[in-house]
Amino acid sequence: MGESIKAERIDSLSTIGLIAPAGPLEDSLIEKAICDLKQMGFWVKEGSSLFRKHGYLAGADEERAADINSMFEDKEVQAIVCLRGGYGTLRILDSVDFKNIARNPKIIIGYSDITALLNAIYKHTGLITFHGPMATSDMFKGKDSFGMKYFESFLMKPAKQLEILNPEGMEVETVFPGKGRGKLVGGNLTMIAASIGTRYELDTKGKLLFLEDVGEEPYRIDRMLTQLKLAGKLKDIKGIVFCSFASCEAQNKSKSLGLYEVLGDLAEELKVPAVMGYMVGHCTPNITLPIGANVFFDASNKKFIIEESCVL
Repeated sequence: MGESIKAERIDSLSTIGLIAPAGPLEDSLIEKAICDLKQMGFWVKEGSSLFRKHGYLAGADEERAADINSMFEDKEVQAIVCLRGGYGTLRILDSVDFKNIARNPKIIIGYSDITALLNAIYKHTGLITFHGPMATSDMFKGKDSFGMKYFESFLMKPAKQLEILNPEGMEVETVFPGKGRGKLVGGNLTMIAASIGTRYELDTKGKLLFLEDVGEEPYRIDRMLTQLKLAGKLKDIKGIVFCSFASCEAQNKSKSLGLYEVLGDLAEELKVPAVMGYMVGHCTPNITLPIGANVFFDASNKKFIIEESCVL
């Protein structure tokens, strides 16, 4: 894939399409999320499945997929924000109209289960998508000013170059030294592993890979990384940025490898630049990252730089 497609930037009066491609949420929390977006100045257009509940899904697959397609087609909507993760995005990828998205490029942002949608859109259209806060995240509640800085820097006031830095006191560790340059892909490890063997699996060749997860013991992280390795997805990467792995400690530490050992052993085996500790994913702050953007990465000196503006 050559040059990425970019959406138009948004401002504080833009119309946000709010959708729920995965799990449901209590009505009161959805209403609070809508209120939070409006308090930031945005106009909000609600997806038709937003208040739907179908077991662990926010409505039927057809409804959730239709919301994605209609929000991209809707000329009034400038950006699409996902409500939450959970489970369900993989189920609807075959119903997403990628040709429609390519004709109507817009900002779309989310993380966790939404990883599958973000990477599928980038893979099948070339549109830069954004791994970052959802409508229920602390940032939209006014509790993550650090995360807001990156949200604004990528989506509202884009710079030609932007270095990703953690808050002061939250250190990034070099796992394996070296440097690389490539397009950025990645997100939630569980979702990336689940896509292997499908037409939506991640294209990692020549790419910089970032990964995050939550609530997985080290052996499960090991298993998913091994799956990626055996599937050839770690063969030609330019580097790995290990981000937040919240609550991923072993229950019985005396009988387990530690998370750092699992990640370090893999980087050592692959001989690729790697770092650990960026506040991206299931954490506060939650730094926004652009999937499909050109990136320079220097693990030795802990430099992680987005080398282009990611919206027009």
